[in-house]
Amino acid sequence: MWYFLGTKALTQSKIMTKTNDMLKQNNRNLAIDSLKGFAIFLVCWGHSIQFLKKDANSFFDNPLFILIYSFHMPLFMMISGYLFFYSLRKDSLIGITRRRLFQLIVPSVSWFILESLLINRDINIPNIKYGAVFPFWFLSSLFMTCITMAISKFILKDSPWVFFILIFLTSLFFGDSWNMDRTKFLAPYFLLGFCAHYFMGLIERNRHWIGCISSMAWVIMLLFWDKEFYIYITKMTFHGVEFWHQLYVVVYRYAIGFFGSVSAIYLYSYTVSLRRFSLVAAYIGGYTLPIYIISTLTLWRIAGFIDVGHYLNNKIIYNLLATTLFASLIIIFCISIAAVLKKTSLTRFLFLGGR
Repeated sequence: MWYFLGTKALTQSKIMTKTNDMLKQNNRNLAIDSLKGFAIFLVCWGHSIQFLKKDANSFFDNPLFILIYSFHMPLFMMISGYLFFYSLRKDSLIGITRRRLFQLIVPSVSWFILESLLINRDINIPNIKYGAVFPFWFLSSLFMTCITMAISKFILKDSPWVFFILIFLTSLFFGDSWNMDRTKFLAPYFLLGFCAHYFMGLIERNRHWIGCISSMAWVIMLLFWDKEFYIYITKMTFHGVEFWHQLYVVVYRYAIGFFGSVSAIYLYSYTVSLRRFSLVAAYIGGYTLPIYIISTLTLWRIAGFIDVGHYLNNKIIYNLLATTLFASLIIIFCISIAAVLKKTSLTRFLFLGGR
């Protein structure tokens, strides 16, 4: 899959220098970090489309919002599964659990407690449990999928995906409480990213065929998009619903997320040759966790004070200019906050997962 990627924001020269140093020191992959930067921009862009206007739920019908939300979180989970392959090779079940707890859950709880102090929310066990799971739901879903794969590896050393698939299929017939709907939605993409390592030769030989077919399928499926395909609107469980209609919704949801993610990887590969663009995107990709958390908190809170709908009715300018600019400013703000938090080991541990 990653063979698709081939081999003047902020202060560009400074970013490039820092990015090159970061890649060398941490043995990081420029292409993957660059793709992560692109993916987190899509998250901020989608949130900006959602929150900058106060017109009920009309953002659900926004064509650009639909395009972004058809694949952006599946893409993130696919990347996560691909990278987790390396962690699983060198770490034990206990080590992975401890590491992912510190990297994903501790920052979620820390930011939730900090927000609670600022808005006078009660800090108690039920609220902390809520804060660990819901506000930054992707992180708790990622934690669950990582632990499930690690347990699967512990049980079936040579074929962990078999047990992982069994757990996933079984979960579809149980409820969606405690973020299980989002986790069930994203688990197959994590598995696809993880298993991509076993098919690298096939992917490399057929990258253009895979990319072009996926792009055509994605565009066609977008033409038939309906509100019920949003994970936020329709359940992920087969329990207590009409089976065949739910099967149609779930299969469509999985398929468009897959085709959209593969299309994004393929199309994005043509930007990797642009060295400066790739370095800026990779720099942003090194801050995905704080950008995700801080932008979520920021956009949710300032949404009550911003409504550009009174001043901007042109949908093209709103989608392609206003929200793009706002998303870029939010990313700069988040990176600036993260840079301050990285200066001390305690704040780096509590709010950045030790990154």
